[in-house]
Amino acid sequence: MSENDIDSLIDNAVQLADQGQYEEALELLQKALEIDPNYFRALINITSALNALDRYDKAMPFIDKALLQNPKDFDALSRKGFSLEGMQEYKKAIQVFDKALEFDPSDDFSLNHKGACLCNLEEYEKAIGCFDKVFESDPRQALAYSNKAIALFNLKRDDEGYNCMDMAIRIEPENPLFLQNKAISLADIGKIDEALELCNTILELEPDYEDAIELKKELESID
Repeated sequence: MSENDIDSLIDNAVQLADQGQYEEALELLQKALEIDPNYFRALINITSALNALDRYDKAMPFIDKALLQNPKDFDALSRKGFSLEGMQEYKKAIQVFDKALEFDPSDDFSLNHKGACLCNLEEYEKAIGCFDKVFESDPRQALAYSNKAIALFNLKRDDEGYNCMDMAIRIEPENPLFLQNKAISLADIGKIDEALELCNTILELEPDYEDAIELKKELESID
């Protein structure tokens, strides 16, 4: 098969991934790599599909092979950082995100995920620095506001945290992750009824959203 045939498989896989059909995308990408095990674009995209399926350890051999071909490829570096983050290898992930940021210092994906890794290492002030860097190029980046809120809550700067969380929700009012994060923060300070209201809002938007279903059960079990 020709290079065009491989690219056609990858194009179809990307379309499936965009629709959330990651298993189907994975099958096509595996076929592409059966034809050419070193095809760079296939290696990059199979990493993304495996990351989306939370199979971070399975993604590593593919992204490492891609980086052997091009150690300075920005997309490969950011995907490897994400894989390492998913494996809870936070310090290693930060090192890889830093390499990616050498090529694009304002990349919001790398900054957000580096900040998330720093939060997991309880380095909250450094994490806030990452999220603030996102705002320099995109003052309405909702994910950065949501992430910054989590860091602020951990620093007991609750008023600032709620302001950031509310900003994220104003920008993306139907984002279930942001609504869930606010519900959790409200539950943490004993505002159970308000937290339950947010869970109900999430489930109206996405009835099968498992995290909200579990959170609602926990909240309803509180006397």
